Amino acid sequence: MTAVSRFRCSARSAPIVAAGLLAAAMVGPVSAGKPPLQPGPVVWYEDDARPVPLPSEFEPPQIVSEVRATVSRPVARALDPARWISGDDGPAWNPNALGEVPNSSWFTNRMGLRQLSADELATGPGRNGPSREGPWEIIGAKTGGVSMGFRIRDAEGQVWLLKFDPLQHPGQNIRAGVVSNLLLHACGYNTPVDRLVEFTSDQLSVSVEASLRSVRGQGGDVKLTAANLDSVLQATGSVFDGRYHALASRYLSGRPLGPVRHKGTRPDDPNDRVPHEHRREWRALRVMASWIGHVDTKMQNTLAMYEGEPGAGHVVHYLIDFATTLGSSGAEPFAKFNYEYGVDLPASVTRLANLGLARDIWQTVSFPDHLPEVGYFTADRYDPRLWSPIYPNAAFANLTREDGYWAAKVVSAFTDDDLRVMVEQGRYQNPAAVDWLVTHLGRRRDAIARVWFDQVPPLDFWQVRGGRLVGRDLAVERGVAAGEVSRYRHRRRLVRADRGSDLAWSAWQDSKGLEAGAPPILGGPGDHDFRAFQWQVRRDGEWSEPVTVYTELDLSGVVAVDR
Repeated sequence: MTAVSRFRCSARSAPIVAAGLLAAAMVGPVSAGKPPLQPGPVVWYEDDARPVPLPSEFEPPQIVSEVRATVSRPVARALDPARWISGDDGPAWNPNALGEVPNSSWFTNRMGLRQLSADELATGPGRNGPSREGPWEIIGAKTGGVSMGFRIRDAEGQVWLLKFDPLQHPGQNIRAGVVSNLLLHACGYNTPVDRLVEFTSDQLSVSVEASLRSVRGQGGDVKLTAANLDSVLQATGSVFDGRYHALASRYLSGRPLGPVRHKGTRPDDPNDRVPHEHRREWRALRVMASWIGHVDTKMQNTLAMYEGEPGAGHVVHYLIDFATTLGSSGAEPFAKFNYEYGVDLPASVTRLANLGLARDIWQTVSFPDHLPEVGYFTADRYDPRLWSPIYPNAAFANLTREDGYWAAKVVSAFTDDDLRVMVEQGRYQNPAAVDWLVTHLGRRRDAIARVWFDQVPPLDFWQVRGGRLVGRDLAVERGVAAGEVSRYRHRRRLVRADRGSDLAWSAWQDSKGLEAGAPPILGGPGDHDFRAFQWQVRRDGEWSEPVTVYTELDLSGVVAVDR
């Protein structure tokens, strides 16, 4: 077992459940003990889409949220005496009895529970960019962020945001943004439609009031006219073979309510009942973000939308803006990103103590010289346990090994062919850039699987088939462990709903695979209504920690899994 100090070491495709279970999907804190075993289907949907009044907008000043994330919350966390005793903030509150994340306004199970088709992977939240049935009318400047861009309205009346690359890094940000959007959507998160579009200035028309905000707002807004449009676009890094390339991001439907808090809940949304730092998918986003190098995970790169008419709608939670991924970073990439926080006191003190004589890992990372479309993205020095975003994140800080394992299950489900399908949507001009990204995403995926599958035995996806309990060893399936050196054993007993038992475990029984039957019940305590199967795996070492699978007494189905 690998112990790492930074962690606690100790779909719509999913089945549809009975309506009566929907209200039970949102369970309270489980740190005091696991909920009782229940017969019947497992909950796969949260009941968080009930109509609620229109909440108020929440738009904190970015500097305030950055200071809170970088200084006040980490200090409060370090001084919390409860954490000194427990070592962490406990397990996530919202997984179902199998340890999976139910579908909700935050997350939809996609890759991980089922294999997505190539078409689904390439489409993501939407295949098509702005309609080309008429001109794209430029209606205003892009607001926020550091990249240049403007808002357009297409022939269907849909508003889009066009984003362009900085002159010194052509093709880097916009292509990374498209690819990372597809990756995170396939992982299960809500994302807007972000597509790579190619066009000439003939496709554009300029409204009377249109202007363009310069990079970082320096020099004020530039008045856009038909006469200066080409010169403005030529000043970007988005000109390829006489055509302009841009990331087109479709405005989300509904009413924007501002960013999603990384900690706490939205007080005026009755559906928002689990503190965000205790949501498994929000904690585990740290693992997905480390995979694609999504360093800018600040609150402002999320968005809550009220979808529906006031009083009849509900809040849906989105991730947005993925230009600072895959080694790119706004106007100018920094090698330090992915390895340290933007303000990282321990790292600074260490450099001061060694007088700068020792080189940091990020100082050894460089661009692939022959691939200007690729930023500081490599698997050569990648360690999922040591990855850092620019800003600390309260949900990321709560990541437990069970959260990390769940994320690794999702990430490791992508094959190299899956990755290629999505990377090709970035329309990289050099095919070698596609090869580079697919190779290094694949290597980082495998590193994530090795780290988290070492901390939690990856014996999963249990089901009853033909009266026998059958599971899968994900480490073997996904190529990070050898099947020929993997050995398994299990034992069983009857248990009560509270998981306790008056009966002893059976003797351990060795097995070459994850399959077991159970003898008929000849008698026993009347309140022992479930079967428990405890499994372990060994690969050239000691037996792993156990995974306990609970089934109905008649072996008609799996009701819970404990890790």
